[in-house]
Amino acid sequence: MTQLPTGTVTFLFTDIEGSTQRWDEHPDAMRAALERHDALMRQAVEASAGQVFKTVGDAFCAAFATAGAGLAAAIEAQRAIAAEVWSRFGEGFPPILVRMGLHTGEATERGGDYFGQPVNRVARIEAAGNGGQLLLSRETRRLVESEGLPESCRMRDLGEHRLKDLRHSERISQVLIAGLPDDSRPLRTAGEIDARDRIQVLEAHAGTDSMSGLVLDRSVSETFDAIEVSLRRDSDGAILTTDQVVAAARHKPADWREYRLGRVAEWSQPRYRLDGRFVGLTLLIDQGEEAAQGRWQASEERYEDLGELLAATTDPAIVVLGPPGGGKSTLLRRLELDSAFAGMRAEDGLEDRVTFFISLNTYKAARAGEPLPFPAEWLAAQWQARNPGLPALEELLSEGRVTLLLDALNEMPSAGEKEFRERVQLWKEWLQLLAATSSGNRIVFSSRSLDYSQSLSTPDLRVPQVRIENLTDAQVRDFLEVYSPGRWREIWAALEGSPQLEVLRSPYFLALLVEQVEATGEMPAGRAALFTGFVRQALRRELERGSPIFDSDALLASRDRRQVSRWRWKGDYDLPERGLLVPGLARLAHAMQIEREYGERSQVRIDIDDALDLLDSHEDEAIVAAGEALPPLVEIPGGTYPIGDDEPIELAGLFESSMNKAHLPRHAVEIESFQIGRFPVMHAEWACFIAAGGYADERWWDTHDAKRWWRGELANEAGKSNNRYWRKRHPEDVNLFEQMVEEERLGNEEAVERCRSWMTLDEEAFEAALEAHWAGTRQTEPRFWRDGRLNRPAQPVVGVCWYEARAYCAWLGAQTAVDVRLPREVEWESAARGMQARAYPHGEVFDRLASNSPATHLGRSTPVGVFRNERTPEGVDDLSGNVREWTSSLFGEVEFGEDEPAYPYPYDVADGREDADAAPSANRVLKGGAWGYYWTDAQAIARAAMRSPGMPGNRGDLSGLRVAVSSSSNPNH
Repeated sequence: MTQLPTGTVTFLFTDIEGSTQRWDEHPDAMRAALERHDALMRQAVEASAGQVFKTVGDAFCAAFATAGAGLAAAIEAQRAIAAEVWSRFGEGFPPILVRMGLHTGEATERGGDYFGQPVNRVARIEAAGNGGQLLLSRETRRLVESEGLPESCRMRDLGEHRLKDLRHSERISQVLIAGLPDDSRPLRTAGEIDARDRIQVLEAHAGTDSMSGLVLDRSVSETFDAIEVSLRRDSDGAILTTDQVVAAARHKPADWREYRLGRVAEWSQPRYRLDGRFVGLTLLIDQGEEAAQGRWQASEERYEDLGELLAATTDPAIVVLGPPGGGKSTLLRRLELDSAFAGMRAEDGLEDRVTFFISLNTYKAARAGEPLPFPAEWLAAQWQARNPGLPALEELLSEGRVTLLLDALNEMPSAGEKEFRERVQLWKEWLQLLAATSSGNRIVFSSRSLDYSQSLSTPDLRVPQVRIENLTDAQVRDFLEVYSPGRWREIWAALEGSPQLEVLRSPYFLALLVEQVEATGEMPAGRAALFTGFVRQALRRELERGSPIFDSDALLASRDRRQVSRWRWKGDYDLPERGLLVPGLARLAHAMQIEREYGERSQVRIDIDDALDLLDSHEDEAIVAAGEALPPLVEIPGGTYPIGDDEPIELAGLFESSMNKAHLPRHAVEIESFQIGRFPVMHAEWACFIAAGGYADERWWDTHDAKRWWRGELANEAGKSNNRYWRKRHPEDVNLFEQMVEEERLGNEEAVERCRSWMTLDEEAFEAALEAHWAGTRQTEPRFWRDGRLNRPAQPVVGVCWYEARAYCAWLGAQTAVDVRLPREVEWESAARGMQARAYPHGEVFDRLASNSPATHLGRSTPVGVFRNERTPEGVDDLSGNVREWTSSLFGEVEFGEDEPAYPYPYDVADGREDADAAPSANRVLKGGAWGYYWTDAQAIARAAMRSPGMPGNRGDLSGLRVAVSSSSNPNH
C-alpha cells in the first residue's frame, strides 16, 4: 500500500442514504449493488491519487494530498454513481444516492488510520448532507478556489451551520455538478445556531485551522462589539482569538453592557467550553435532622439545567454536589453565561439580573496573620476589585438583583478540620443574615459532597442540595457521538455493558477518553490508564508545539523525549521518569496529601511557596509510599485474646425481642500477629476494583460457588430465607403485616402487593414463586452503588456479598503482592476488644454518640473515621458502627431469625468453620454494629462479642468489609 498522505490532508467521507431500509427490503439486491458501489468509489478515489484508509459498512473514508484531488474524486464518484443503472440489481431496487463531505486539516496518521479533530469535522459535514449532495467545509472551499475550480462545477454557499460538534459552527458549501440533479433539500444539521456557538475562539496553536485566515486584530472595545453582533440571529458569528477574549474578560467594565459581554468572553475561552446537554440533576430536600427516613430525601423531579431548577424552586440558597470531574463548576459557569446572554437580549426579565461567579478556594485573609474577613466583607471587596465602575455589591444585594455563584466550598483553605468547620460556620451565618435582610437574591454553592456542605442547612434556613447524577447509557452514547463522530460506534461497542463504563459516567472522564482514542486509536483500561494517557498526550502536545519550558533536558531527558514522540510505552501506566518533571510532580502530590490536615487534604490547590517547599524535600520514601495500593493497616500483636462472653445479649427488635447466645462461652484464643484495615473498605477503593475489570475477571472468584455467583447462576438464598420467615410470622400475628406496611418496612407498593399475594399461596406454589423471584443474575457492581445516600467516595462500600468481598481481597492481593484476605471472626474481635477484653471497641461503657449506630439517627453510613471517639487504643476505626463486616468464618446453616450457630464457641480453627467451599446456604459471621438495624438496641448490637449470621449471597445496605493481612506475608511490615 502506498504511504498515506501526512500533514495537511483533505478527507472525503461518504455513505449511502437509506442503506438500512435497503438491506431490510432488498437484501440480495443490496449485497450485489454494494459491491458495485464499492468498486466505483475505489476507482474514483484511486484515479485522483487518493487512498481509501477505512470502510465501515457502506461508508468510505479516503485521504488526499490536495483539496483539488479530493474534489475531483468526489465529482467523479457522484457522476459514476448517478450513471449506473441500479435497477438491474433487483426489481424495484431504487437508485443509490450517496452523501459526501470534504474537509481539510492537519491530522495524525498511525497504523493506517487518521486521528484528530479534522476527522470528526468531515464526519459531521458528511452526516449533514442528503443523498446526492457533495458538501465542502470553509477551508476546503478556500483551497479549491485558490487552486482553480473545475469548469464542470460551481459553489452554493449554504451559510453557517451548527453541527453536532462542540468547538464551533461550520460554514458549508454545496458543489453543484454539471449534468447532475440539483438537490436543494435543507441540510440535516442540529438546527439554528445558538448564540454561544456563534462565538468561535481560535486557540493560539490552531495552525492551519479553517478559520486561521479570517481572524482580525481587535481592541477590547472591538471584541465587545464583535461578541454583541454575534448574539443576533442574523449574524454569522465572530471569530476571536484566545488573547482577545482573555483581554475582554479582564477588562474592568464601565457599565452593565461591558460587564455582561465580559462574562461571555470569560466563559467562551477554549478551556471553559461549556455543554449543558449531558447533565442530570436531582434535588435533595432537607427533611430535618430527626427525620425517620433520613435527613436528605430526593425529590421526584429531575432537571437537565441549573437555570431550570432555579426557576422551579424558591429557596434562596442551594448547593450543587458532585464528584471531581462531575461538572459542578461547569454548571455554575454555564448559568452565568446564559444569564449574560439573556441580559443582553433582555429576555425573561433578566436585563436587571446580576451574576457573580467566584471560587471559594481564594477565601482567606488579605495578609498572613490577619483575621479572616466575614463573607459579606470579602465578597464586597472581591466585587469592588473586579468591577470598580459598577454599583457596590451591598447595594445590588439590598435590591435583590444578585445570583451569587460560589464555587468549590470544599476547597476553602484551612489548616485543619476544626478551622474548615469554622469557615463553613461563617458562611452559614452570612447566609442566614442575607436571607433575613433582603429577598430576591439567589446563592448557589458547589461542593464535592454533603460532608462539607450539609451544615449550611439549619432549621431556620433549609438549604436544598442538588446532586449531579451519573450519565445514563443513552447520555454516554450521545456524548460519544457528539464528541467523536468518526469513532463513537467502536468506543461505545467497547464500553457497553462493561465494568469500565461505570467509572466513566461523567463528561470529564468521557472527554479524556475520547481525546485519547482520537489521538491513539486505543481504549485505555480504567481510570489509571486514562489519566496516564492524558499526561502522555499533554507532554507530546507541548513538545510538538515547541514549548520553551522543555528547551533544556532538565525536565525531560533526551530518552524521555524520544519515548513521548515515538509513543513507545512498555506498559499501560508508564511515564517518562528520567528527567525531573514526573518524579518531582509525584513528590509534590504525595507531600500535599501527607502534610495537610483534613480541610486541606481535600484540595487540589496550594500556595506556590508551599509547593516549592514540598518539591525541595527530596523524600524518596514518600515517593514509594505514594504508590502504595494497600489501605492503611493497623498491627494487632500476636498473643492470647479473650473471645466471646458468658452473659447472653438481650436484643430488642422492631417486632420481637430475643436473647442472643451465639457468643457463649468466654474463652481464650491464641492469635498470631496480623494487620487489619484501619477503616472499612471505602467506595472509592471499590471503584478501583470495578475500573480494573474486577467483575469481568474470573480469576478473583476462586471457589465453585463463587464462580456460580459471578456467572449469575446462584439464587439469592438470603432473600428466600427472609421471605419464608416473614410468611411464617404474619399468620401468627394478624396485625404484624399491616403494621409493617404502615411503617413502610416492606419497601415500595410493588413489594407490598407481592408479599400479600405470597401469603395466599400453598407451600409448593410459594416455593416456585421464590425460585422465580430470587433467581440468580449477573452483577457488575455492588447493589447500592448508585444510591446517593451510600455512594460517596469516603463512605464504606455496602451491598456487597461474601463472594464479592473475597474477590476484592484476591484482586487487591494481586496488585500488591501481599496475601490480602477477610479477617477471621476471632481476629476481628481481638482487634475490637484488645487483650483487655473491652466490651466495646471504644471502651467498657457504651457511648451512643461514639459511633454511627442506630442511636445517632443519621439514617445512612458516614465517611469512615469521622467518629474519632470510636477509635480503639490500637488505632482501628468504625468497629462498633457504620457497617457490619464480613469475616471468613462460618456461622452455619440456620433459619432466618434464629441465632443458634452450627459452629458455636469455643472457637476451633480445625473444625471446618474456615472452609471457603461451604454451601451457599451456610451463613458466614458478620461482626460489628451498623448505621441501621432490625434490632433497635444499638448498645447490644455494638458489643464486640456479638456474632451475627449472614448468608454469603446477601447484599444488604448494612454489609461491608475490611481487609486483613498476615504480618508474615506483608513485605512492607
